Amino acid sequence: GGKQARVLPVPQMNVINGGAHANNNLDFQEFMIVPAGAPSFREALRMGAEVFQELKRLLHDAKHSTAVGDEGGFAPNLSSHQEALDLLMQAIRGAGYEPGKDVFLALDVAASEFFANGLYECEGKKLKASELIGLYESFVAKYPIVSIEDPLAEDDWEGWADATARLGKKIQIVGDDLFVTNPKRLEQGIEENVANAILIKLYQI
Repeated sequence: GGKQARVLPVPQMNVINGGAHANNNLDFQEFMIVPAGAPSFREALRMGAEVFQELKRLLHDAKHSTAVGDEGGFAPNLSSHQEALDLLMQAIRGAGYEPGKDVFLALDVAASEFFANGLYECEGKKLKASELIGLYESFVAKYPIVSIEDPLAEDDWEGWADATARLGKKIQIVGDDLFVTNPKRLEQGIEENVANAILIKLYQI
């Protein structure tokens, strides 16, 4: 019984791109698949490749671009973030896997990119931090999302604390732009209950 043991490391594969690096209408920077239900890293890699190929087929059939962007994923023009998540669910199932058991989802939002004057411009609306967190909550309730990276802007400490309080027990909330591998910023994050994971980039500091 019990939950299936997770094999480390678990790859997060960036398959759909938006944000500043992509020439499309998605605000979130990366939509990732996470084959955490695989029995080994090798199997996880194979599952990820199969889902990637199925996603390519779905995009091609829907007459979307299948060119790979500079971040490594596809950069189709989709109507919404929800459409991107629905496509990933379809690709996981089409590859013969079960979302939420074999393959999960993750986001790298890079919210600093669409934050200005205290508001987040997302899907054509100007949202307060609490409203943006509400959007994440609705996605987490509907899709098997296990991790969200940089859900708020790098200096919106209040927003980060709110997001961590609301989502931190359910999913991994990763600080990348927030912490920039800086011990001082990490200390502040720990003190203020901000994020529950950090992305370490050795070249950052």
